[in-house]
Amino acid sequence: MTGHAPLTSADADLQDFPFMPLHVARLRDSDLAAEAHPEACWYAVLLWSASWHQVPAGSLPAGEAVLARLCGLGRDVKTFRRHRDDAMRGWIECSDGRLYHPVVAEQVNSAWSEKLAYRDRKAKRAASGSAGGEAKWNADPSGLSRSQRLSIAREKGRHTKQDWLLMIEACGTICARCGDGGPLVKDHILPIYKGGSDGIENLQPLCPTCNSSKGPEDTDHRPNGWEDRYERLRECLANGKRTPSKMPDEIEGERLPKGTGRGKGTGSYSDADASGGAAAVGAEVIPIIPAGAPPSPPVDPAKVMFDSGIALLGAAAVPERKARSMLGKWLRDHGPETVIVALGNAQREGAVDPVSFIERCFRNGPQSRPARQSRNGFLDAIIDEERAARA
Repeated sequence: MTGHAPLTSADADLQDFPFMPLHVARLRDSDLAAEAHPEACWYAVLLWSASWHQVPAGSLPAGEAVLARLCGLGRDVKTFRRHRDDAMRGWIECSDGRLYHPVVAEQVNSAWSEKLAYRDRKAKRAASGSAGGEAKWNADPSGLSRSQRLSIAREKGRHTKQDWLLMIEACGTICARCGDGGPLVKDHILPIYKGGSDGIENLQPLCPTCNSSKGPEDTDHRPNGWEDRYERLRECLANGKRTPSKMPDEIEGERLPKGTGRGKGTGSYSDADASGGAAAVGAEVIPIIPAGAPPSPPVDPAKVMFDSGIALLGAAAVPERKARSMLGKWLRDHGPETVIVALGNAQREGAVDPVSFIERCFRNGPQSRPARQSRNGFLDAIIDEERAARA
């Protein structure tokens, strides 16, 4: 019959859909399964599968030679003709000259509708992100390019990789706007086209979605108290210590017990002992850096990432060679800052399977805000690197 209109859309393309729905009960109870030769049943299933990846999806060409090949018979058209009636049961020829099966077409139309809906959602998200980017970067009436505006911003202020890592840590290693724990990017709070600088004081960590959709917004989403935490962390790095050299009697709202204030042992972290060689911090002895000592070499974030990552993965019984391979791939794909954030989250969360946890962070899956602990996660590794360089 050639009077039927095609049963699926002419542009229906499901070649990127590797799976085809198969209703088991429907096939098991069908006349095909009850009456046809088993070989013919097998050819029928192969033809259904082949039609799924045809264009239009759910259709087949009418030529016997092609149908025999799709059945896996190669050039053996004679065998195909012997089983054709059962293998082609339910197929009808439509006005476009191709064969369609109503049941297969039903599944194709459902899958094609879902694919079109996904395309629409994706296009809307892309348009939203593009609109945000246009508003963010192209609202400058001066007509300067993005690189030119960025060059001007860097004349007003600059930042280093270490500054950025400290800012991420000071903001809790999460998106300052939505709290997501996945990859983070730099966001200029006051947009560059509005006169914002590229200094660390004008940067906040946001997830890629928040960064691309914020538009001309200039809201500072960094948490309250981030300035104090940032300064304490920077002082830690400068002194090669885990705590600031000067601690007040009251820290973060908790008053120290009587007798443990400055000059009382555990409250003083900068006074040297009688020999003048070191200061005691509980059971830990921190060397005092002499005045005028030469500055330590800058810390390499990639080296810190490798050393600390190998230690974390090694604790989870990952062989060192495999750990180095994974860390190298993560470094190439995501950069040291993103990997350090993910490693820090895995360490603080006490992930039993750190590899799966870290890869989930890279996939930008939602993460709950990690509980803050006394240690600074992978910032401690940077501090240890500084201290070792100065020893």
